[in-house]
Amino acid sequence: MTHVYRLRYYDENDLPTREIEFESEDANQAFFRAERDAGSSKVELWQDGRRLCFMQKSIEDGLWTVRDER
Repeated sequence: MTHVYRLRYYDENDLPTREIEFESEDANQAFFRAERDAGSSKVELWQDGRRLCFMQKSIEDGLWTVRDER
């Protein structure tokens, strides 16, 4: 089954800067797409209009933290 995913990117002031929408069979592709985008360190991941999680990339070590709330 194909789902519609949305990545919503935020700046350092927590203001939305852009959105990308695409279809995929699972959220794995959406996570890899956010991971490849070095221009943003804060991302919300949505699936079929439902927010799945908020991801934030650490400036210090480049690792992602995934959580329910911003």
